[in-house]
Amino acid sequence: MKENRGLLMMINFSALSFILLPFLGVVIPFVIWVSNRKTIKDLDITGRGILNFQITWFTLLVLWLLFISTKLVSLFQSGSIPSGISTVISMQAIGLLFLYFYNFGFVIFNAFRIDIDKELFYFPSIPFFRIEK
Repeated sequence: MKENRGLLMMINFSALSFILLPFLGVVIPFVIWVSNRKTIKDLDITGRGILNFQITWFTLLVLWLLFISTKLVSLFQSGSIPSGISTVISMQAIGLLFLYFYNFGFVIFNAFRIDIDKELFYFPSIPFFRIEK
C-alpha cells in the first residue's frame, strides 16, 4: 500500500459535489473509494467515514424535503395557503441552508484534519459501512 495524502484530500473534497446534486456527494466519493481502497493507505477508513456521513446527510435531506412537502400538502388541503406559505418556505430555506452549511463545514474541517494527519470526525454518521481500525 502506498501513502497518498493527495488522494485522501481528493476523496474528501469530492464530497462537495453535493452542492451541484445532493446524491453526487455519495456517488463520486464511492467511485473513488471503490477504485483505490486497496492500494492507498488509510483510504479505506477515510472513504467509509465519508460515505457513512454523506449517506446519513442525504437521508436527512430527503426526510427534510418530505417533511416540508407534507406541510405544503396540508396547507393546500386546508385552504390557508396565503397565511401559511411564507412560514413553510422560511422553514424549508432555513433547514436546507443548515444542512448544506453543516455538510460543507465538515468537509472543510476534515480537510484540515487530513492535512495534519489526524483521525477524521464525521457526526452524525450511521455506520452503513463498518469502519475497522
